[in-house]
Amino acid sequence: MPSAVDAGPCTNCGAGPVDRFCAACGQRHVTPEDFTARHFLRELLSEFVSLDGRFWLTLWTLVRHPGKLAREYFDGRGARYMRPLNLFLLLNLVFFVIQPHTGMLQWHLKGYLQNTVVAPRLVEEARRSRAEDAERDREKSGAAPAPPTIESMDVFESNFEATLQNLKKSMLLLAIPLFAIALLTVYGTNHRIAEHLIFSTHFYAFAVFALTVLVPAGFEVVRGSLRALHAPSSAFAALNTETALSVALLVLFGSYLYVGVRRMYGDSRLAGAIRAFLLSVSYQLIVVMFALSAFRVTLWAM
Repeated sequence: MPSAVDAGPCTNCGAGPVDRFCAACGQRHVTPEDFTARHFLRELLSEFVSLDGRFWLTLWTLVRHPGKLAREYFDGRGARYMRPLNLFLLLNLVFFVIQPHTGMLQWHLKGYLQNTVVAPRLVEEARRSRAEDAERDREKSGAAPAPPTIESMDVFESNFEATLQNLKKSMLLLAIPLFAIALLTVYGTNHRIAEHLIFSTHFYAFAVFALTVLVPAGFEVVRGSLRALHAPSSAFAALNTETALSVALLVLFGSYLYVGVRRMYGDSRLAGAIRAFLLSVSYQLIVVMFALSAFRVTLWAM
């Protein structure tokens, strides 16, 4: 008997007849219901929240079983999970919505000015350049020539912060191939570059989730414990330093990478520990490079 949804040849590739999906190209049979607002909203929620459970299964596997998503992907069992890049982009979006409230990756102009030698000179050059550009634009519009007016530091800082926030969202994508290069360095040519890229994507998906949820929650637990123990104020001050955050990330990501590389690449315990340490240090170096390059790219993009 013909199917209730049999629509003849596939509208996408011409094969057929099709039932609910085309057996040749996978195109789903389109009905008038697909063009309703209700269906559109349902599809949108399903794509970004994965009401079918794929998102939650993927997130649980990402956190609970390091390296398993990448191994499943290359073993041909990845259909039950979200695609690696989709997962990273979704978690990255959530991270940068929540990030201003977590204290993570909070790079500001004042911090650059205080902690880097060349930053004050570069900022002054950027302020003069912006003033000269503004004056040239003013003259092109027919205004009389006048000395360039350098904007106040408060206005420049506001523009810098806004530009930096936008750039951070896209620049983090560059960290994935950089980490894949680090994987290639510690493993040589024994594995395909695609394996390193997929593992790197999953690792950075975990990293942004950790920076969004796990690390802030962990620091709050430690603060609560210190308050319960009536710890001195110096303990709280030490907890709020960049050193404390760096150590926490080194331990967390080092442990995660140790389990992950052993599951993904089949490392022994010793080899896994050495490589996990090297990769964790590589992650920290990439963060430093990211911070420094974000400063210069922001000045250029303003």
